[in-house]
Amino acid sequence: MKEASELLFSFLTSQSVFTDVVGQLNGVWKLYPIAADSDVPEPFATYRIREQSGATKDASSYLVSLGVFFSPEQYDECVAFCDAITPIIRGHRDFEWITSEPDIDDEDGSFVSIINFKITI
Repeated sequence: MKEASELLFSFLTSQSVFTDVVGQLNGVWKLYPIAADSDVPEPFATYRIREQSGATKDASSYLVSLGVFFSPEQYDECVAFCDAITPIIRGHRDFEWITSEPDIDDEDGSFVSIINFKITI
């Protein structure tokens, strides 16, 4: 799982489609495993990695759920991010795009780009 997390972090932070939107806070990318602190300004991203059974003996597969959070006024930016990141993920040899969709965070009304894909390494 650590290898998949490192690959994901390295990949996303090298893509201008991601970095131009998410950016850094105090010199650190606003990309967090599972959850971010409540005081992190939007936009920011979280990810969750789940190991998937049935991988070959030579490879492991992981399901990734990436959420990019936008302020309640940024719906257009939210859906534009889904549209922009999808071909980038589809173009990576170790990634298999599954779904992407906009959603809303019920707690604060933020919009969330949810991108689901598989990593096989």
